[in-house]
Amino acid sequence: MPQVVAILCSDLHFSDKAPSSRDGCDWYHLQEQVIGEIRDLSLKYGVPVICAGDVFHTTDCSPRLINMVLRCMPNLIAIPGQHDLPLHRYDQITESAYWTLVLCGKIRNLEVGKPIREGMLRIWGFPWGSELVPNRGGAPGIIDVAVIHRYVWIEGCGYIGASESGKVYNFDRGSRGYKVVVSGDNHKHFSYRMEGCT
Repeated sequence: MPQVVAILCSDLHFSDKAPSSRDGCDWYHLQEQVIGEIRDLSLKYGVPVICAGDVFHTTDCSPRLINMVLRCMPNLIAIPGQHDLPLHRYDQITESAYWTLVLCGKIRNLEVGKPIREGMLRIWGFPWGSELVPNRGGAPGIIDVAVIHRYVWIEGCGYIGASESGKVYNFDRGSRGYKVVVSGDNHKHFSYRMEGCT
């Protein structure tokens, strides 16, 4: 049986307002259930939770939503997606609900070029607006993980008219030196292998 070394997620999009498909439900309760599933998996396996962006749906969340996330969500190692950033600008990160979670110690923010070591994992961050660059410093016994927030897709897991530059095989050069690349923004799960990288 394979060893679980991390819980990978993205695009949680916690929000104050339920989507129209969820009208009439207890939206906060449903979001707490999602957080609870992630937290339970992390505790069951004793592993970190790595989030590839868009923790929140908007940057101007209510105190009620921020408090719910602070109370219920496990600690994350994360990057911001465009929904986490005011005006989709990384230089405005300190004006966001995402950054409130960083200040509270709920999120360990991955900065470009500054990996976080967690057990056998070395986790590299490429937040919204940054390019995935190859890792040239691999080491024995270390699993290098790249966390990006960029629209990546394969046939059957993309929107009509999606840019060819976002096709997963176009990331071959940038993914070199990583064992795993996890990307947020697509909202459709898929797994793809290329030259030693998943």
